[in-house]
Amino acid sequence: MKKAIIVLIILLIASFLIVTVAARFSTKNAEQLIDQATADKTELITETSVNGQFSIKLKSNPSTGFSWGASYDTDFIELVNSTFIPPQDSALVGTDGEEVFTFKAAKAGETKIEFIYSRKWESVQPAEKKTYTIKIAEAPVTEVK
Repeated sequence: MKKAIIVLIILLIASFLIVTVAARFSTKNAEQLIDQATADKTELITETSVNGQFSIKLKSNPSTGFSWGASYDTDFIELVNSTFIPPQDSALVGTDGEEVFTFKAAKAGETKIEFIYSRKWESVQPAEKKTYTIKIAEAPVTEVK
């Protein structure tokens, strides 16, 4: 009987330690999101041609309520697909995965896509913004034989 009580006490202490570590990890992730909100905005350039497809991958953690939203000119590009790829090690709760946006170029020219990482229901500054400049060349001419 004494051994069972000792084992039970050890299990309770171990459970308490695990919950404490998980809570600290969760708080650390929240602090990183705040840091990202004040980080410099980066403008990235992607090149493609008319009818060409391209994908943009962004770190994401929907378990926090955050997700990426995209704003773009539908005259130049169209969204083909948007999907979330979870982290490879699914045992790590709260780990970032990737949101992958696949677009198709509709006409030649230059346009921008602005991504905003936020909680859709909050009316505060987004945690992060990324802007991509998309340079779209005319479709390559193919010879017909």
